[in-house]
Amino acid sequence: GLLLKQGAVELEQVLPHLEPSLPKLREVHAAEVARQVAAAKRIGAVLLGDAKPAPAEEAEAEAEADGGAARMQPLGVLSALLQLREWGSASRLMELLDGVDVASYPPVGAALCRIVDFLTKPAYATVSVGARLLPSKEAQK
Repeated sequence: GLLLKQGAVELEQVLPHLEPSLPKLREVHAAEVARQVAAAKRIGAVLLGDAKPAPAEEAEAEAEADGGAARMQPLGVLSALLQLREWGSASRLMELLDGVDVASYPPVGAALCRIVDFLTKPAYATVSVGARLLPSKEAQK
């Protein structure tokens, strides 16, 4: 992330070395979304007879989904770029990840929320209840 921010390397130079590739990441994301939709459809469903899903298969799928985001290097790079507030490279990478809901991955979603907070905090500082109740540092001096 820092090398991209400093301009030492370009995003296009880094991407071929990341695993999984962007097309594979799109496939993995689509499969994860399909799994989550299927799980949501099963909520509240009444199973008649012995057609119970195997608990081992469900646990394995959930474990793979939880650890899957940690193995996706393009999302890790995106998270690092957002933390460094390198918006140019981050927005290009998000464009390249078209079709992948990057905010659904916790580290990226948290980094996006921190950017929104950073950008909006000054605008709301004068009108927020907290600003009126808590003395500012300048007023304390």
